[in-house]
Amino acid sequence: MKSQNKDFPFNIKVSFRKVISTYRERAKVEKNPIAKNYLKSVLDYIDDFPKLETGLESKTEIKEHI
Repeated sequence: MKSQNKDFPFNIKVSFRKVISTYRERAKVEKNPIAKNYLKSVLDYIDDFPKLETGLESKTEIKEHI
């Protein structure tokens, strides 16, 4: 990310809302137990870190999840 020295009129957030929504929908109908377990583990991780869905605002927040 490039640092801005002037006022920037937008508040930029990185969010995985669309991916998370897709995972939740797929978890409801998934029949393969391995895939269902994988989806559940990802969604459990996201439950512990809700900012992944609401939006990360800084480089530091993003680096915490790498």
